[in-house]
Amino acid sequence: MVTANVKGFILTGRYQPFLLLGAGVMTEDIKLQDPVGLAFTGLNSDTENAFALRFGGGIDLYATVNVVLNVGVDYVLPFGNLDDLDYITIGWGVQYRF
Repeated sequence: MVTANVKGFILTGRYQPFLLLGAGVMTEDIKLQDPVGLAFTGLNSDTENAFALRFGGGIDLYATVNVVLNVGVDYVLPFGNLDDLDYITIGWGVQYRF
């Protein structure tokens, strides 16, 4: 999945909550199976592409002037043939800003 995102900060300062909105393309490789459960190969697989939106939010916490701790939650909403593959991601991390 590839999206272009816009991140808007609600507050500035040490604690910076944010909202995120993005749009892009989701790709899924689909492998067909026979009724016995054996995976087919070759011509019995397909790749689907679909438009998808990303909604999210979280918070950045400046531990120091350069070190940022962050946590966020995103919801991905695909359309078209992949509309039943929506999902939620939860992430956290550390950033160093120069």
